[in-house]
Amino acid sequence: MKKATDSEKDLKKLEIKCKDWLENSPVCTKVVDPNFNLQYMSRAGIEALKIKDIDSLYGKTFPLNFYPKEFRKTMYEKLQESKNTGEARIHEGMLLTPDKKELWFESTIAPIYDEHGILDYFMVVSVAINERKRANAKDLLLKEIHHRVKNNLQVVSSLLSLQVNKSSNEELKRVVKNSKQRISAISLVHEKMYGSDISGEIFVKPFIEELVLNISSTYINEGESFKQDIHIDEFKLNMDLLVPCSLILNEILTNIFKYAFNSDPYLRIDVRKKKGEISMIIADNGPGLNEKEEHKGKQSLGMRIINSLALQINATIHIDSSVNKGVCYTIKFNI
Repeated sequence: MKKATDSEKDLKKLEIKCKDWLENSPVCTKVVDPNFNLQYMSRAGIEALKIKDIDSLYGKTFPLNFYPKEFRKTMYEKLQESKNTGEARIHEGMLLTPDKKELWFESTIAPIYDEHGILDYFMVVSVAINERKRANAKDLLLKEIHHRVKNNLQVVSSLLSLQVNKSSNEELKRVVKNSKQRISAISLVHEKMYGSDISGEIFVKPFIEELVLNISSTYINEGESFKQDIHIDEFKLNMDLLVPCSLILNEILTNIFKYAFNSDPYLRIDVRKKKGEISMIIADNGPGLNEKEEHKGKQSLGMRIINSLALQINATIHIDSSVNKGVCYTIKFNI
């Protein structure tokens, strides 16, 4: 008799502990009977929804009448699915407080059976996901901005093409072609950002490979090819670094494809990430530069653009060149 009494006391203590845990948990827990009537709601849910008299709602149909219509519909469907299949279901929906504040919840609906295998009740455990929803909304907005910027850049590029087609000025055509290539490099960044994850960073390797492909298709005739030796470490860069890098690479690669390729063209790209430093080497096997040409090259618009962009990311640029030995650009910066 004493053992039975002790067991009852232990069970009572456990019951009190469980209730204390439920009442003090930040997670909203509800007990719903097999006929979908609310039997219990923990303090977290009562406070979040600002319910003044929860006792008056016990025994009422769940989802409760003051829940939004769409929430009631989808929650009921998930409860019915759980009842029919005997499996847990996940529901996501939005509730409104009396002052019209939106609260998003992700709920796990778990059917609980008694010792005879008969459905006893549903445990509905709801976690607030407002922060996640805000992050997702921000991510979608940023993606839409990148998509629109990319489209607008393509429109600008098309307008330049229409304008230059009316001109017979070869110098103007050359300038516009270079400008379009720079626009394309920036547009590619926004295209990749549109497809990136919430971190807002882009893998560098596929980006550079696509940039090389885009520029080479502009200057290499169909059916022609060139030797490539490309190694790029697997890492990501954010937009603040990738836009200047893409424009620097665009200027260097454009020069290589325009002036350096001979009868046996060769392009080497080596991009490494070591600790906090990025090293980029771009080299060709073209005619190279003599001192006069090298001095002239340093005064060109392309080189001024490269130096200006290098300042933005605190990069150092070293150019190694000699006649008939090609040009090698080494760019280093910290991240």
